[in-house]
Amino acid sequence: MIPPLVVGAFSLVTVLLDRASPLDSAQLLITGLTLVTLLGGGLPSLALGAAGTKVQQLRSITDITADVDPIELERLATDAHVAHQILLALWATAGLLLVGIAPLAVSLGPAPVTQKVTISGIRWWR
Repeated sequence: MIPPLVVGAFSLVTVLLDRASPLDSAQLLITGLTLVTLLGGGLPSLALGAAGTKVQQLRSITDITADVDPIELERLATDAHVAHQILLALWATAGLLLVGIAPLAVSLGPAPVTQKVTISGIRWWR
């Protein structure tokens, strides 16, 4: 249920930005896809947080060497299962966006080369 909702919300935001911005809609979609890809590294922690799993942060040496609380295996298994389902849904959403927007990225062609810079005898394009 999550992938269609997120893809729809992503499309709605893109349409609203397209109306308010002078940029081309393909450029907006590709920018959004880039942001989704970069933020994808935080999806596992987002899934664990949404599942209600609390992870104690280790901030000092005493936190590392302190006695640990007992682990409730049933609750841990349930939380891991829910987090896994959420993570799969989020990755499916990112995959749907990638498959849907990739043709637009190809249609824009290669990025333009604006300037050639030589630093320490090495040519750099920027």
